[in-house]
Amino acid sequence: MSENHWDEPFLRSVAVLQAQSQFLEARTAKLTDLTDMQSQRRLKADLADYIRAHAAAGTLPRDPLKELENRLQSLMQFFSETKALHTEILDSHKLILGEVVPPVSEADLHAALRLVDIWQENLPAQLESLRQKLNPLDWDGDGMDAAPHPELLVCARNLGHKFPERRSEQIQLRLFAHGRAIYAEAQEHLIKVQQTAHGLLALYSEHWQALDLAADAVSKGNHISAEKILNEAGLANKNIKGFSELPYRLIQDELAALKARASAIVDFCASLSQLCETVLNRFNGLAATPQAKYAAKVELKTFKQKLDAHATQVADWPGSEFELHCLPSIECAKRTLSWTHKQLNATAATAATAASAAAAAASAEKRLQNRARLVMGITVVIIIGVIWAIYPGFVYWSFFWGTCFFAVPLFTWMAFRER
Repeated sequence: MSENHWDEPFLRSVAVLQAQSQFLEARTAKLTDLTDMQSQRRLKADLADYIRAHAAAGTLPRDPLKELENRLQSLMQFFSETKALHTEILDSHKLILGEVVPPVSEADLHAALRLVDIWQENLPAQLESLRQKLNPLDWDGDGMDAAPHPELLVCARNLGHKFPERRSEQIQLRLFAHGRAIYAEAQEHLIKVQQTAHGLLALYSEHWQALDLAADAVSKGNHISAEKILNEAGLANKNIKGFSELPYRLIQDELAALKARASAIVDFCASLSQLCETVLNRFNGLAATPQAKYAAKVELKTFKQKLDAHATQVADWPGSEFELHCLPSIECAKRTLSWTHKQLNATAATAATAASAAAAAASAEKRLQNRARLVMGITVVIIIGVIWAIYPGFVYWSFFWGTCFFAVPLFTWMAFRER
C-alpha cells in the first residue's frame, strides 16, 4: 500500500518504540540479570510480531523505523543545506559592511555586486530545491509555527542524527525555504551589500580623482593646492583607512617632502641675516686682519653656495606655488649676503686705512727724534771745538780733530739708525 494509506501518527509511535528497542538492544551487554535479558528479548519479539500484523493489515510499512529514517535523511539534508545557505548569504562581504572605507579594491566591489546579482537570480530556484526536500507528513501543521513531529526528533536522537536543537531554529529554517521570516533578513543583507558597494564605488572614484589631482599638483610644485585637495577630500590623515589599491601614503609622503623642502629654504633664508651678523662680529673681534677677512670670505662663500643650491631648486618649478613661497625669501637672502660682502669690504678698507695712517704717524715721529739727535750731536761737537780752540797747541787741535772725526759720525749714526 501507498504510504498515504498508513496511519501516520501510529507509524511514528511504532517507529519510536523500534528506536528505543534498538537503543536497549545496543546496551544488552551491560545487562547482568537473566530476567532483564529475557524481558528485553521478549519485548523485541513482541514488537516485531506487532509490526508484522499491522503491516499485513496495511496500516504500517514492514519497517516503520526504516521508513522514518529515509525521511529523516531528507529532513536532515534540508536543515543542513538551508542553514548553510542562510549563513553563507549573511556572511558574504561582511568586510564591505564593516567599516566606512573598508580595505578593499575596486575589483572586490564589482565582485560583490556580481555575487549579489547571482544570489538574487538563483535564490528562488535554490529555495524551491530546498522545499522539495520537505515532506508535509514530517511537520506538525503547515502554519508559521510548524515544527517537526516530536517522534521524529526522538528517532533522530536514538539513531545518532543531529537536528537543530532549538525548535525556533527549526521553524525559522522552514519559513526561510518558503520565503518568509529570516528570508527577509537575507534579502535585506543582499540589498545592503548592493547599496554599500555602489556607494563605495562612488567614493572610490572621488578618492582616486582627489589623489590624482594632488599628485599632479605636487609634481608641478603646487604644494598648497595639493594639501587643500587632500584636506577637502578627507585624505590628509596619515592614519586614514582607505581602499587597498589607492596610493594614499605615497601622495602624502611626496607632499610632505615638498613642504619640508620649502620650509628648509625659507628657514635658511630667515637665518642668513643672523649668520652674516655673526661673521661680521667675529671679523671685527679679530681686529679686521687680512687673515680674519679671508676666514669671513670663506664662510660667506659657503652661505652663497647653499643659497645658490636653494635658488636652483626653486628655479626647477617656475611659476609654481613652491616658487612663489620661496622666491621672496631667496631674494631677501641674496640682498643680505650682498650687503654683508660690502660691509666686510668697507670694514676691511677702513681698518687698512687706519693702519696706514698709524704707521705714517709713527714714521714721522721717528724722523723728528732722529733730527733732534743730529742737532744735539752737532751742537756738542761745536761747543767742544770752541772750548778746545781757546787753548792753542798741537795737542788740543789733535784732540779736537779726533773728537770731530769720532763724535760726528757717532751722532750721525745715532740719528739715522732707526729711520
